[in-house]
Amino acid sequence: MKFILLFTLLTQASWAQIHLVSDLDDTIKITNVGDLSDSIRNGLFSKRAFDGVQVAVKEMRTYIDSFTVVSASPKQLTPRIRKFLSHHKITPDYLYTRNIFRESDTTKYKTRIIEELLSAKEGKLILMGDDTEHDPDIFEDIKTRFPDRILAVYIHAVKNKKLPVGFYRF
Repeated sequence: MKFILLFTLLTQASWAQIHLVSDLDDTIKITNVGDLSDSIRNGLFSKRAFDGVQVAVKEMRTYIDSFTVVSASPKQLTPRIRKFLSHHKITPDYLYTRNIFRESDTTKYKTRIIEELLSAKEGKLILMGDDTEHDPDIFEDIKTRFPDRILAVYIHAVKNKKLPVGFYRF
């Protein structure tokens, strides 16, 4: 009986879809969102990424079914974001950027996009963000409302803020 249960769990786990959903600024790209002038300058001109992000995403690609970047950056920066990601050999399947004229609230925007992804995709999500602004709060809300759909939450510890229970720092 134990063997059958173990086999069932392993079979379901191997067929389950896993999707990585990542923030961009201060998660992948060094932006310094907390400082307006730095974030504008870095958002427009910098090509600096955090050490290890390229390797981490490449490693995750071996077991995830899709990789989505959700950025609160304005849609007008989409070509620059694609160029930055390409420069670092980070290739998301999907990239979402914000229409700042329709959605001024970053939290509502990111929450809406993640909810849409949960509705559109089967399986579980891994959420990856940072602690510079709202990602821990957004992800905690999503994890609370969809506990069976969130496999893990990784937060880049930029400011070393206290994180919700069960979140992993990187």
